[in-house]
Amino acid sequence: MVESWLHSTGRGLPPLLAALGHEYVLATRDPALYRDHPALVGASQVVVVETNDQQAMADRAARLAAERRIDGVLTTCDYYLPAAAVAAHQLGLPSS
Repeated sequence: MVESWLHSTGRGLPPLLAALGHEYVLATRDPALYRDHPALVGASQVVVVETNDQQAMADRAARLAAERRIDGVLTTCDYYLPAAAVAAHQLGLPSS
């Protein structure tokens, strides 16, 4: 998960993912933004990366994929859709 919206779907998606049996990694440039937020609380791992730099985000996703299985890249924040798409492309995952 590349960052998260702090309200609405950003709060609703993490518990839904857990209820469906999925886990996710939260990629963020500042974990302090998510204090007590479901996106941080529910993450199996938190990766600090400059998420505003699409290539840095994609490179970090590739290193992460060497350590664990990655099935998809998502975000609940429209601003980070391009970063999620670039990371998905680098990992050979479908994106739109």
